[in-house]
Amino acid sequence: TGWISHDHDTPVWIQGNWMAGEYRECELAPSKAAPAKVPTLFCSNKTDNGFVVWMVEGDEHPNAGLEVFHVLPITYWGRIDRQDVVTSWRCQRNESSLTCKAVN
Repeated sequence: TGWISHDHDTPVWIQGNWMAGEYRECELAPSKAAPAKVPTLFCSNKTDNGFVVWMVEGDEHPNAGLEVFHVLPITYWGRIDRQDVVTSWRCQRNESSLTCKAVN
């Protein structure tokens, strides 16, 4: 495919149950508060765009204290260094990691 894999430990927000082997559409959101860090990956049954905007803009989100982030090893297939845009990924859950391929 011409893609090169990149392995990064990434903060991931996962909504609901996600069994090993299943796929989800996820969004990788840059952080303006800390642009040098690896962005946060949001994987939910239905994307909470307000929460993604909160991470990108650095504003307070009403549910910020209720969300749980897990730092997981992720193998990305595609470019991850796009700090200025939210990018879409198709991710597969593994036992203790994720494998994600760029959609855009």
